[in-house]
Amino acid sequence: MRRRREGLSGAAAPAISVVLVTPDRYERLRETIQHLRKQTVSARLEIVIAAPSLANLNADERDLSDFASFRFVETGPILNTGEPRAVGARAARAPIVAFGEDHCWPEPTWAAALIEAHKQPWAGVGPTLRNGNPESVVSWASFLLNFGAVAECTASGMRRNIPTHNSSYKASLLRAYGNELGSMLEAEGLMQKDIVGSGRELFLQSGARCAHINISSFPSFVWEQFWGARLFWATRVEHEHWSLLRCFAWSAATPGLMLLRFQRALRNASRARFPSARLPSLFCILLAGAVSLSGGACAGILMGRGPRSVGTRVSIEFHRCLYLRPQDKHLLPDD
Repeated sequence: MRRRREGLSGAAAPAISVVLVTPDRYERLRETIQHLRKQTVSARLEIVIAAPSLANLNADERDLSDFASFRFVETGPILNTGEPRAVGARAARAPIVAFGEDHCWPEPTWAAALIEAHKQPWAGVGPTLRNGNPESVVSWASFLLNFGAVAECTASGMRRNIPTHNSSYKASLLRAYGNELGSMLEAEGLMQKDIVGSGRELFLQSGARCAHINISSFPSFVWEQFWGARLFWATRVEHEHWSLLRCFAWSAATPGLMLLRFQRALRNASRARFPSARLPSLFCILLAGAVSLSGGACAGILMGRGPRSVGTRVSIEFHRCLYLRPQDKHLLPDD
């Protein structure tokens, strides 16, 4: 049985639970926790921290005293990104579960805006994002390919997709996935596709804003796009039970996927406040990323996840500092 430890620090029941995962120690989450402490409704938050070992977590409970409550849950070895988030979500007590990251920092009105939006029957509510390390063109390319559609949005509204790893959902919806929740959160885009396909709705809340720290080393960026696409498309093939004919058809269409993602990223650059003087550099880096993404999609469709896709995703998500250029490494705890 996984162990847990908890504390009550406020009088009111939490309105929203924030699930954070660390691969080892609490220190990785300290910056995110500090941003959560600055929330205008911090006393209505429950913080759920999932870690492989509570004995090695070394949490500073003084940081958590202003929240309604907090929980530490033990996951055992982290073998993928979905299951530890699922362990945290199952331990959450609030009617809304939001997922956070050590490299994504919410602005003070983030939680209040999510809580307000969830008064409507939306299945999931996501924030708008801004680039947290905008000095790097590689960071911009990663940000625009991964999150361009939700970057710096000023208008709220229904969406088919909201930011993966950083959105919130009705707790009842997550519980309904049962034992499949971990695999759904591993490829969260597919979970959102399932939500919309079942007639429920997703909402982008422009009043909820976060700064996202993106990969800024060029080799790591190309690596990220390849393995991320391979994992997503391999998971989709498995989940939807594609026929061999459908696999061949979609693999032949991956160059079109490359062009579509490239065009969308460029189109979103202006809204995301990318400096126009640096567009030539962005163009070249985006193109390299889109080509790598296309190759990863084709490999995932035809050859499955492969031996490295899940491990690479774990490393990129939970050891982000390894994938930053030297000038950005001060932003996150060193490995």
